[in-house]
Amino acid sequence: MTIAMLVQVPGLNQERYDLAFQDTNQSGPPAGLILHAAGPAEGGFWIIEVWDSQEAADAFYGSEQFQEVSQRRGVPRPTITTWPVHNLQHPTEPPPSMHSKEAHLLRELHCSEVGFNCDETFQAEADQEILRQVATHVHLAHGTTLTPDHEAEIRSKIRDVPASAT
Repeated sequence: MTIAMLVQVPGLNQERYDLAFQDTNQSGPPAGLILHAAGPAEGGFWIIEVWDSQEAADAFYGSEQFQEVSQRRGVPRPTITTWPVHNLQHPTEPPPSMHSKEAHLLRELHCSEVGFNCDETFQAEADQEILRQVATHVHLAHGTTLTPDHEAEIRSKIRDVPASAT
């Protein structure tokens, strides 16, 4: 069953959040994570997450990697509220302001992450631009075209990276 979580982390500032987020997402988002949104609120940081199951959330939060990063980065123990998701609706991509250089994030995808034996990396401010780049590349380099199933898989693999990593 899909679940939503409100993770309230008192005393966490943006700098420590960003470092912990980078450390725990170096190989992409955790398995089962559907949505992650975070920001400063009431003396700390609040995080809204949607997971495909309670087990997936428990596996991430109980993982050795998460525990080690939290301790090393000084992330205080959160208060977590969980509830079953009855309805989930989201646009095809976040607003451009969420992925601008001002927000210090870009969107990124590696061609090898979507089934091609290829080292090409795509970066853009919006998912639609990544899809355009990938469609051109797979046509020219791999001799194929993207289907709606490919597009759905690609969208699921696109992740945030710091703009400074470019």
